Order: sequence, then C-alpha cells, then structure tokens
Amino acid sequence: MNPKNSHSIARLALLTLAAFLLIIYPVYAFFGWQTTKAVFFGYLLSLLNIILSYSSICWAFRRETKIFFAVVLGGMAVRFIVFALVLIYFLRYTPLPLPGFIISFITFYLFLQYYEIRFINRELRQKKY
Repeated sequence: MNPKNSHSIARLALLTLAAFLLIIYPVYAFFGWQTTKAVFFGYLLSLLNIILSYSSICWAFRRETKIFFAVVLGGMAVRFIVFALVLIYFLRYTPLPLPGFIISFITFYLFLQYYEIRFINRELRQKKY
C-alpha cells in the first residue's frame, strides 16, 4: 500500500470517528450504555471491513486483471462471511442489543462503501485500462 492510500485510509477513519463521536452521546442519552457499546462494535466492524478492503484492493491493483477480480470478489465474500460469524457471535454470546449493532454497522458500512467505490474508480481512471 502506498503512503497516499495509507493517508486516505487514516483520513477516512478520522472522518468516521468524528461521525461516531457526534452520534454517541444522543445514543447514550436515549438508549443507554448497552446500546452505545453495540453501536460502537457496529462502527468498529465497519471500519475494520473497509481497512481490509482497501488493503486487498491496493494489493490487487498491482496484479493482472484476473487476479484483481478474484481478490475483489473473493474479498467481498470473505468479508461477508466474517460479518456473518461476528453477527452469530454477537447474537449468542453478548447481552448487547442487536438493533444498535445492526443499524450502526449498516449505516457506517454504506457510508464507507461510497468511499471504497470512489477509491476504485479513481484508481481505475489512473491506470487507464
């Protein structure tokens, strides 16, 4: 991963952290500590997801097209499986409320997916296939 992409990931992490910090007090005030923790874990899983995605995509851009698509599509499948396993763990072994976790994960995931798509498009334009 080149320094420009590392900087981009750090900036994105700070942006999402700022958004998380803006919503955390209202979540705590209205729903309590357990939901706040669930929201935090949803945010954290989304952030981990995008960091893994960025890393694998940066690696894949330096490979041939067939490997690129295998890494991108395979990475999506692996990240989905990891999310499903975390969700099962969350359901079975934590007392935290599921709606806070799911809503937080989906919200941050969609937000981060937007930036991931922009990143891929920018990289593809720079490569000029």
